[in-house]
Amino acid sequence: MYGVLPMKTLFQYFTGCLIAGLVCLMVMPSWAAIGFQSITDGTNNAGATTHTTSVTVSAGADLIMIACVQSSGNAGVPATGVVYNGSEAFTAITSDSGVWSGSIEANVSLWYLLNPTVTTANAVVTFSTAGNDRTEIASYVVLTGASASQPDASNHFNNNAGSTTISTTVTTVAANSWIVDCALSDLNGTPTVGANQTQRTNGVVGAASNSRLISTVDGLASPGAETMDWTQTSAPWTTSAASFAPAVAAAVSSGGNNCGALMLLGVGGC
Repeated sequence: MYGVLPMKTLFQYFTGCLIAGLVCLMVMPSWAAIGFQSITDGTNNAGATTHTTSVTVSAGADLIMIACVQSSGNAGVPATGVVYNGSEAFTAITSDSGVWSGSIEANVSLWYLLNPTVTTANAVVTFSTAGNDRTEIASYVVLTGASASQPDASNHFNNNAGSTTISTTVTTVAANSWIVDCALSDLNGTPTVGANQTQRTNGVVGAASNSRLISTVDGLASPGAETMDWTQTSAPWTTSAASFAPAVAAAVSSGGNNCGALMLLGVGGC
């Protein structure tokens, strides 16, 4: 996370400290921690071109709202956009469709909105067509402490026409990242969430009795691969997952004035 300074630079830094007669400590950024604020699950609205859910966002630093949109039916109608509070447009992370059987397809997509307005307002999903969907649903996860420069650090999609394990693997790129998954199963039941995950939503929705599944991994200390999984009675499923990096707080130092060292380094004056 922090680069290693060249030996010459380190020598200049600490020599500057001694010359100035100051107590010097390295100035480094501190990493904020992502926190869970809320999840709001919308109701099924199959066969429509829009899906509306009232979502409350409370005050918090570095807010991010993540939309999980799921549909199933003939042709698996995908979402084309998500808007909050009338004009705040989400950015798409991933949108993928998978064939379950015959003409039945499922589509799951993840979207994010940085710094949503702190209020209670409608989140509206627009679908490409009304179609003949059996399930059209959306859920909204609100987190605090998320990076504004790289909120969708990585993502991955997977689909299967029938198995007992729902899974996809995401590789995080920053320490303390969170992962959110968004899965839909053609199971009239409640799958079991993976060991390292926190279940956020697990319930049966729609005329076809699909299972809507959302979970989080609440901060991985070190970057790396993480499998997001659920176990179930064998059934078709589609899933997407994305990781979100934490925000970086302002650089901090303590114990004295670093002016002498910074001047020798050519960083600036005092």
